[in-house]
Amino acid sequence: MEKSSITCAITVNNKKYFYTIKKYHNESVYIECKSAEVAMECLNEDIPRIVFSLPKLIIETQKPKEKNNEPVIRFRVTKEEKIEIQKRALERGYKDVSRFLKAIALM
Repeated sequence: MEKSSITCAITVNNKKYFYTIKKYHNESVYIECKSAEVAMECLNEDIPRIVFSLPKLIIETQKPKEKNNEPVIRFRVTKEEKIEIQKRALERGYKDVSRFLKAIALM
């Protein structure tokens, strides 16, 4: 019987943080790591890159957050576009899509 999910731990600064990888489709999985604020669908071939990025993302989320009362911009994308945007944000070292899109828009 094939497992549909696996939970692993990653150690950052001598503390363990857990993440889960769940089978979504044949070509994709759902990765969730609350400590890194990651909850996304990704292609199977992107798993190593995302897992490798988790320590950096966990460290980023540990930094104190400032309250932000700035205006919000929202727009709709397809499921495939969302996956591609999330993938590109991670590839470029952004902890979240908002920061990635803001950086691109202000270039």
